[in-house]
Amino acid sequence: MNFTFDWNETFFILSSLVSLTIFFILPKRFNGFVTFFIWLFAIVYIETIDYTLGVKPYDLYDFLDGPKYQPTTAFAHFALYPSCAYIFLYFYDKWGLKGISLLMYIVVWTVISVFYEWLCVLNEVLHYKEWKIFYSIPTYPISCFIMIKLFQFIKQNFKHSPH
Repeated sequence: MNFTFDWNETFFILSSLVSLTIFFILPKRFNGFVTFFIWLFAIVYIETIDYTLGVKPYDLYDFLDGPKYQPTTAFAHFALYPSCAYIFLYFYDKWGLKGISLLMYIVVWTVISVFYEWLCVLNEVLHYKEWKIFYSIPTYPISCFIMIKLFQFIKQNFKHSPH
């Protein structure tokens, strides 16, 4: 495996560490099963999207230094994205968001996500081929909606307690 470690990997790892730090600092809100399920679903979800859109026949973008899977990508898939999903659901649940407040929350997360994606492009974490950043704008609210529906399903069907 050809692997170089330069700024783009550093940026991606630092981003992951910031997200993980926030995850660990937040007071425990969900039981271990709920946390595990959120984490697992986020990993499967992002891997499915990235390995559908990032490889042939679509091949819309690459991560880091090219089309090959790299350890830094794996770290981000297992740390950055699941911890962000957890943080998103943590505040959704804590604030009991509904209606217009939920819509505004999703808009804010969409703006943050598109901004972070733009930073990833600037820092050469993402290399667009046929993808354009504005294609991502509708994907983030859809992802938020899917995460909320999954969370509601878990909450309704499994014991939801802090311990």
